[in-house]
Amino acid sequence: QKQSSSRISRCIMSWTNSSSSSSSSSSNGSGSNGDDAKTELVAFEAISGHLVKGEYAMRCVVPDPSAMSRLQSSAVSPLLVVTSEPSVHVMAGVLPLAQLSYVKKVKGFKARISDCCFVNGQLDAYLTACEDGTCVLWSVKSTKPVRKFKIPGGKPAMSCCSNGKQVVVAGEENIFFFDVNTSKLIGALSDYHTDLNLVRYHPGSDGKVLFSADDDGLINQFNLVGNDLDDTLDGSMNVEQTVARIGFFGAELEYMYCLTNVETLSLWHVVKGQVMLSMSDARQRMSKATGVNVDYLIDCVYVADQQRLFVFGGTNNGTVVVCHVNVDAISPVAVLKGVHDDVVRDVVASGPTIYTCGEDGKVVGWSCSGEVIARKKAMNQQQQQQQQQPLRKSSGVCGQQRRPCLLFAHSRNHGVSSAPLLDPRTVLNAATLASSPPRSLPSHAPHHPR
Repeated sequence: QKQSSSRISRCIMSWTNSSSSSSSSSSNGSGSNGDDAKTELVAFEAISGHLVKGEYAMRCVVPDPSAMSRLQSSAVSPLLVVTSEPSVHVMAGVLPLAQLSYVKKVKGFKARISDCCFVNGQLDAYLTACEDGTCVLWSVKSTKPVRKFKIPGGKPAMSCCSNGKQVVVAGEENIFFFDVNTSKLIGALSDYHTDLNLVRYHPGSDGKVLFSADDDGLINQFNLVGNDLDDTLDGSMNVEQTVARIGFFGAELEYMYCLTNVETLSLWHVVKGQVMLSMSDARQRMSKATGVNVDYLIDCVYVADQQRLFVFGGTNNGTVVVCHVNVDAISPVAVLKGVHDDVVRDVVASGPTIYTCGEDGKVVGWSCSGEVIARKKAMNQQQQQQQQQPLRKSSGVCGQQRRPCLLFAHSRNHGVSSAPLLDPRTVLNAATLASSPPRSLPSHAPHHPR
């Protein structure tokens, strides 16, 4: 498997900045329509051998960017795969291209896992929220819980997050705050929601700004400065549909994207609480731009180095479509096909690699080699016409320029890695991931929300 040290932002920019003058008549033989650049399959680990009958992958979870930035170029990064059994499968990826290796399976959950995330700023501590009303703090080095947090009344725990000092758990109607070291309930926010499904700290807020979302489409922003939880509501935004995913982007992370369960996409200014883009036909736009019938939206990925936001959509047979989101348009970037053969459930970015996982029990890492290959005459003609006109600048929210459509296909020389490529100087290794005992979080653990 070919290794590369380029960051994912540079990979994506090499896709969108390719010009017809550098085209090549060679082809990688993958059968993609309108191939323009080679999207290399850099990691492949089929976890299906570790799944029970009917179990499938639901989520991929990686540490937040502040934690990843501390890793050395040869370090091992953890990757969690949440499945429907329910269970959590721990995998290890070796940077820079995170060749995957299976480590262990964490099981024993008594109800469906509704949420999973790493503690902000941590590489080895993560949380799970379950519908039996429990939230559990884990270490990737062990299969035994570090701490357990139980919400009052036994109602389902719908979501969770932590800044390293407190653990926040969303019940159906209340947001509960626990001390991370004692597991004691220290406060709650009530009467703001009726059907909570998501809580997330704002990145860069030092654990002082919390966002919550519910099935009614309401997104609330809380300012948690001080010890008094009364009168902490700073503002509300209404997307009018059940919130599925939220995330933050922009130079100062001043913008928020939101995906709903009816496949709509909206962009918001966090400080002003104003909607900047509301797109109820995101799937149709992506389908029209790429020629691939997009059945659902997966998630968005923000590339901080280039200040660009990308939306990922999928088909029922496993094809993934990538588009750049601008304030006034969706521009096609890539089509990833030929590996997944069922619904793709999640997508995450970890350093230079984009990971996808789905109901076929596969975890796939994608990266672009930057090699420009076969271009069709129609595409060449289109690019030449666009090059004769100056590129129109956007409003500066999600990107800088609109780009022509480019489609890609992965290389076929992939395989399953049987063991990680480890360096004894790495931050984590297979031995520590598998055998080290759990430990408590420090009382002043670094915190930077996902």
